[in-house]
Amino acid sequence: GLAHGVEFFAAVLVPRAWLALRDRPDLRRAALAGAACGLVFLARSQDGLLLLLPAVEIGRRLLRGGEDRRRLVMAGAGLAGAFVLVALLQVGVWQAVYHQPVLIPHQQIHGQEFLLQEPQLAGTLLSPRGGVFLSHPILFLAVAGLVVLAFRDPAYVLAVMPMLLAGWYVNSSVFDWYQVRRFTGLVPLVAPGLAVAVRPLARTGWLAMAVLAFVVLRYDLAVDALRRIPGDPAALRAVVREAADGLAADAYGLLEPRAPRLAVQLLSAYTGEP
Repeated sequence: GLAHGVEFFAAVLVPRAWLALRDRPDLRRAALAGAACGLVFLARSQDGLLLLLPAVEIGRRLLRGGEDRRRLVMAGAGLAGAFVLVALLQVGVWQAVYHQPVLIPHQQIHGQEFLLQEPQLAGTLLSPRGGVFLSHPILFLAVAGLVVLAFRDPAYVLAVMPMLLAGWYVNSSVFDWYQVRRFTGLVPLVAPGLAVAVRPLARTGWLAMAVLAFVVLRYDLAVDALRRIPGDPAALRAVVREAADGLAADAYGLLEPRAPRLAVQLLSAYTGEP
């Protein structure tokens, strides 16, 4: 929906602002990072956890020493101040609607169905009903890439891990844990891992990347075809079969006007029928 598009856009701003802050941790860049975190908090309050990314960067530099301590303290104050300034809009809404300035929206909305003591941790990742890795295997590839990235840029991976783990736990605690849309705000954080994972493929040229993108799209469409409503099971084998059927149909449709005989031969080879 539109709200998730806004959430994704705001979440993309956070690592972008973090990169600028990492290059030069001054007051202006810290304030921009805080404002970006405040914006994603407005889109989805749970994503306020993304504030940890620039906060950990400033804290790491303070602990390491060797830099202008006053400048880093000012950057930290700018980060916090800008975040609070933007987040006050949400605080005002909570006060007006729930008569509480600070709260956990999941508890207000879901009540007894927000089950922090019984999270569906495995199901949220791997269940055919809506496990994020089965629904979008490209995200598994991205997380695997983070493991590799940890050897090159441990500061980044260590900074995002608490956010990823906290988001996973909270999403697993809601009664409809199979709603993969709740991971929207975390996707930009694993994007660097995906870049690392597909780098060898990217070196072969744009065609290989285009094929990968097309296969990912076909897989997503297959999941949507099998999962009419959230929570409907879409087993891996069924999704792969549906995606393969779609790819075969696309190939036939592309070839048939130009090379009908080849198109028929390919379709026959795929179906096993003359």
